[in-house]
Amino acid sequence: MRKWIMLLLMGLIAATVWSCGSGGFSGITNVAVTVAPSAVTLASRQTQNFTATVTGTPITAVLWSVQEGNGGSIDSTTGAYTAPAITGTFHVVATSVADPTKKATATVVIGAAAVTPTTATLVEGGTQAFSFSIAGTPSTNIKWTIGESNGGTISTTGVYTAPARTGTFHVFATTNTLPIIQASAIVTVTTNTPAGPATATVQVITSSLSSVGFAFSDSTVKSGTKVTWQNQTVASHCIMWDDRVPTTSPGPGANIPVFAGGSASGAWTAPTVTAQTTYHYHCCIHGPAMAGQITVTP
Repeated sequence: MRKWIMLLLMGLIAATVWSCGSGGFSGITNVAVTVAPSAVTLASRQTQNFTATVTGTPITAVLWSVQEGNGGSIDSTTGAYTAPAITGTFHVVATSVADPTKKATATVVIGAAAVTPTTATLVEGGTQAFSFSIAGTPSTNIKWTIGESNGGTISTTGVYTAPARTGTFHVFATTNTLPIIQASAIVTVTTNTPAGPATATVQVITSSLSSVGFAFSDSTVKSGTKVTWQNQTVASHCIMWDDRVPTTSPGPGANIPVFAGGSASGAWTAPTVTAQTTYHYHCCIHGPAMAGQITVTP
């Protein structure tokens, strides 16, 4: 009803100001309309107030409308717009009452509200930074909460800290302004199981470059690495350190047997060092002609 009243008013005004002698509108030939904001990004069902500026005439009223039938609703006189439940790009139109041929259009992009990332897997006590956006546009005027009690903590900036227990939890972002818009993410917390020690394998190979026909491959490992020797030859070997290795696995001077057959055997844990250190050894069966080295880094 209001829209029809406005259209009737527009017709009466147009009839009043129309000058038959001049063949056009009298005194309003330079009417121009602008709309603010000219473009906006909203979430579904979010509201936005539009304003129009009309120049070139003392009659500054406009009639508001939405170009698309499914593009939401707008108060025809105030410009108060409500976004539709669907996403997409729509257009709000302001039509001059003084000259209905003069219009201005605002573009409205309706997108989904989202928390990023939508899922996260953390160990107990782990952290994850979340962000919130509407149609891809970041928004910080929100409140962060966790759906479950004892489900961890989250800062005002969206940094989540997992609890000291496993489970599935939900992080929520809620706008601080009306209408209330909310999005969520799922966090899976797993047991914080300490990683086992790193491992490395030294190959024992047949080599024509060695006078005894066998050789060790050199290796570089980090402190704490468990080193084994894999014998790819038909002969048995054993490890004897040339250097005093500061470890009890095995201790200095102890021999490490390396059996034939291709399976990994022998075990040595690289010592903790503060600077790169190289340890030398040889085969206690074939002597110094079958030598090797392991470099240990911090």
